Amino acid sequence: MELCILAIGIVIACVIDLDAGAFECPECKTRFIPIMKDYVMGHLLSTEESSVLLALCPVA
Repeated sequence: MELCILAIGIVIACVIDLDAGAFECPECKTRFIPIMKDYVMGHLLSTEESSVLLALCPVA
């Protein structure tokens, strides 16, 4: 039950963060709004060395 509540909270936080505005690529300064799949995968596959936003940038 607790895991279900935690998962729902994480999903709601992701939707709010995604809907809050556009992201900016640190490399090319392009502003974009990623789709939910790219947003989630960018966070799951990120490392400390790579930027999450760089992984999602449609130009890079």
